[in-house]
Parts: sequence; structure tokens; C-alpha cells
Amino acid sequence: SHIGVESNGEGIGCRFEDAYGALTLSNGIVSTENGVISCTLDIRYPVTLKPEQVRHMMEPYLEDDKGLIKIEQVVEPLFYPPESPLVKKLHEAYVKVTGDTENKPMVIGGGTYAKSLPGIIAFGCEFPDNDNHIHDANESLKVEELSLQTAIYVEAIKNLLEL
Repeated sequence: SHIGVESNGEGIGCRFEDAYGALTLSNGIVSTENGVISCTLDIRYPVTLKPEQVRHMMEPYLEDDKGLIKIEQVVEPLFYPPESPLVKKLHEAYVKVTGDTENKPMVIGGGTYAKSLPGIIAFGCEFPDNDNHIHDANESLKVEELSLQTAIYVEAIKNLLEL
């Protein structure tokens, strides 16, 4: 009764939002084995929270007469502050190619390959006010945007060589 009705973590006591975004919670894989129904939860929490804080917020909701929630794995969020040299160099590439000084680097709650090694950041181009249906049916990208992204990546690689 605590999960599955909203995506903000409220039902399990971990609703939270900070300057970098809001916590999201969604059901993952649901399965039944030997009469036991189990599911995974994907909780993407803001970087200002620590895993132990999320656990503490959830503790009163982890067990009741209808079931038990076990926390088996926690993956730390990947975060580099905007003032870090890595973020600055990547943002400089974006600004040089696009001329856009209004939009700042953004943080998303997605999982990424960049968590697999230290010193790596996920860097991709999502242009303001564009809906490319990312991870959705009919995901697409205009050819002009692909060309612009390529120019940004080339500039970003040159900038990163300076670090």
C-alpha cells in the first residue's frame, strides 16, 4: 500500500526535493516465486541526500502486516558540482558552439555508464524546449541537431585535453 500510486516517494516516506531536482520512485521488475510477490524499486534521490538518510526516511514503511521491503543495493548518485573543472570545460564547449549563455548545465536522475569508473561524467546534448521523446516511442533527433551535437563533442574533447 506504500508504493505504486505515485512517483515522488511520498507513500514510503522519502519525498524530497532540492536545488538539483526531486526524488523519484518507480516500480521495476515484479515477479512471483513460491507464492511470494516481489518487485524492485528504482529510487533516484537528489545528490544532497545520503543513502543512510533515504533509508532512515523509509524505515517506518519497510514492514507491515502486508509485506516487507528489503534494501539490497544502493548505487550512489553521480554528481559533479557546476564549478568543477570537468563540468566547466564541457559547458564551455556547449557555449562556444551554440552561443547559448542562458542555459546552465543540468543534473538528471538517470542511471549512466559513467558510474562505472571514477572521474567520468555523463555528457549529452539536450537542447532547450525540444521534445525528442527520449526513451519513448518514436525517439528522434533532427539532422541539424545531430550536426550541432557533433560540433559540441569535438569542442568538448579539445577542452578536456587541457585538463
